[in-house]
Amino acid sequence: MNTKAAQLQKLLVFSLFVIIGLMLIITIIAFASGKASLGKNMRKADPSPDQFTSDEAVFTGFQQLRFATSDNPPVPVIITPYFTYQNGDTELNEELNMKMRHFRTVFSDYFSAHTQQELLELGEQTIKAELTEQINSELVLGKIKNLYFSEYIFLN
Repeated sequence: MNTKAAQLQKLLVFSLFVIIGLMLIITIIAFASGKASLGKNMRKADPSPDQFTSDEAVFTGFQQLRFATSDNPPVPVIITPYFTYQNGDTELNEELNMKMRHFRTVFSDYFSAHTQQELLELGEQTIKAELTEQINSELVLGKIKNLYFSEYIFLN
C-alpha cells in the first residue's frame, strides 16, 4: 500500500507540473501572437488638473457624478469631469459656475441615452468630443478647450 501511495503522489506531482507547463506555454503563445496584451482593456488616465500649464485654466467645479445607462437593468456610470479653457477668462469661469446644474443635465442626458455597449463602442475620446461640442454650444462668453475625466467607471 505504501508504494501505491508514493506512486499516486508522484503521478499527482507530475500532473501538476504538466498543467503548469501547459499554462505557461499557452500564455507565451498568446502574448507572442498578439492576441493578449497587458492592460488592453484598461483606461489611459487623463492628466490631473494640477498638471496643466499656466496658459490654461482648469474648471474643476464638478464632483463625482453618477448616471444610469439606458440598459435594462441600467448600468451605473461614474464620471468626474473637468474642463480646460483660456487662463484669465473670468467671464467664462463665471458662466461655467452659473451653468453647472445645466451641464450636469447635459451629462445625464448623454449617458442615459446610450447603453454601456454603445458607450464602449463609441470610445472615451468620441464621448468627450461630443460632450465638449454640446457644452460649447450652450456657452455664450467663451468656449472650453478640452473635457477630461479624472474618473470614468462602469459599475457592473
